[in-house]
Amino acid sequence: MLTRIQDSILYHLGYEWWMLRATFDLLKELPEDADPVRNALLESYLIHARALIVFFSLKPLKNDDWTVTNLDHGLEQTVCPSALEKFRKIINKHVAHLTESRLRSINEYPTVDVQHFLEEQIENVRTNLGDDMPVPWIGDYQTKSNLLMPVGPTGEHEMTHLTVGPTGPAEPSCGSGPVQLPAGPIGPIIPCGNTCGTGVFGPTGSYGPIPSGKGSSRPPQQ
Repeated sequence: MLTRIQDSILYHLGYEWWMLRATFDLLKELPEDADPVRNALLESYLIHARALIVFFSLKPLKNDDWTVTNLDHGLEQTVCPSALEKFRKIINKHVAHLTESRLRSINEYPTVDVQHFLEEQIENVRTNLGDDMPVPWIGDYQTKSNLLMPVGPTGEHEMTHLTVGPTGPAEPSCGSGPVQLPAGPIGPIIPCGNTCGTGVFGPTGSYGPIPSGKGSSRPPQQ
C-alpha cells in the first residue's frame, strides 16, 4: 500500500516519463525545418531527462528532493553510466543555466542511451511496486499531440510545418531573405533585430511578446 506522499511521487514521476516519451516521439516525427517549437521540444526533452536521471541515480541535494528510494518497495538508486552523467552536466550548463559552456557547440545527445537507461528504471519500478502500481498510470499516456499534429479526415495524424532535428536548434532563414540567424548551442535563436515573418525578435531572443494564458495543461492527479 502506497502512502499519500508516495502516490504523489509516482504521479509526478509518471508525468516526467510521459513528457520525456512525448517530446522524444515528436522530435522524431516532425519535419526538420527551422521553428522555435523545435527549440522548445528539445529543451523540454532535455530537462525531463535530467530530472529523471537525477531521480534514479543522484543523492538528494535538498531536504525536499524526491528520489526513487522514497517509494520504498526495495527500490534503490542505481549508478548512472558515465556517458549519462556527462549528459546531465551538459544539460545543466547548456540549458538550465546561463554559462560560458554555451559557447561550445553540442553536436549530438546520447538519446538512445538515455531511453534505454530510463526504460530499465521505469520497468524496475513497475516490478517492485507490483499491485501497488496504479492502472492506468500517467506515465503510460499516449504521446501524440493533437495540437502539433492534428488528426486529419482519414483519422491519421497529419504532419505540419512545425520542425525539429536530432540535435540543437537549426539556423532558420529570416523571413524569405537569405539572412541566417546563428543558433546557440541549445538555447533560443540569437536575435537578429530584423523582422522575421510577422514578429520581431526582442532583446531576450523571444519572438515578440508572450501573451498571458493558462498555466500547465498537466492532467490532474487522481
